[in-house]
Amino acid sequence: MEEEDLDSKYENVPSQIFYKELNAELKDRVNRQWEKLKDLIEEQPLLKDVCDKLEKNLKSLNANPQSEMLSKKHCYDINYWLFDNVHNKLNIKEEDPLFYNIIDSVHSVWRDINESLPDKTHICKPDSTLMDMPVLKEFKHLFDFIENFAFFKAEAFKDTPKACTKYFKYLERSVQIYYAREIFCTNPESNMCNRYIDNYKSYNPKNVREELNVSKLIMGLVWYQCYRDVFTPLGRQMLRARALLKKKLKTNISYEDIILLNGSSESIFSGSSSDSSYIVGYQASSQSSSG
Repeated sequence: MEEEDLDSKYENVPSQIFYKELNAELKDRVNRQWEKLKDLIEEQPLLKDVCDKLEKNLKSLNANPQSEMLSKKHCYDINYWLFDNVHNKLNIKEEDPLFYNIIDSVHSVWRDINESLPDKTHICKPDSTLMDMPVLKEFKHLFDFIENFAFFKAEAFKDTPKACTKYFKYLERSVQIYYAREIFCTNPESNMCNRYIDNYKSYNPKNVREELNVSKLIMGLVWYQCYRDVFTPLGRQMLRARALLKKKLKTNISYEDIILLNGSSESIFSGSSSDSSYIVGYQASSQSSSG
């Protein structure tokens, strides 16, 4: 399944609902001319719509305070949204010198918009350190998973096998990125991950497994391969082996396979006590259930 198709399939998850609003058409047309961008808009007329929507999005975020976690994450979303619009709506690719000229110019307008917002405690600032669309997209998927964490946990509690089957492809991609980026995102040095996400380890997928009651846990692990593949280190190891085999046989390599092959093997399959006990716990559950 293509990446865009995968995202569009899950329009009911919180991150997708928010991002769809960022792209929503304006109810009233804006007459503002964006003087700072006059020359660029003459060359790229669609840039005016991008700026109009940026103002709408920043005002909406400012007028509707959220938790600190969501405020940071949604600020990343708006930064990513700008890159995505220049890349896709304006059809200007990152290797084109005009790309970052437009980004920098819109950032200047962004700062002007922020100056006009009433609530100075809920300001989303442009991030001039962001670059490289594939990397930004990967972190968008990761941050989406974190935003959706409570949603997926609630779905798992309601009906474990149904939830895992329904969201398997989405979770498969997200969980792989989570473990591949764990070392980077828990680094004490400031980086593009921990600037936007605090308490990274609290979103560890194994927490969902551990919080389910025992009957659901055994049912999920033993009888539903979906749940085992997504939420256990052993399952991820089997998925990675499958990806390596597909690469060797030169069959189609999916986005999820690439994440598995390029992710940090140390972070995914580390020999830490927590992960080791987790694998042992998984094996013990399987053995006790089959006996």
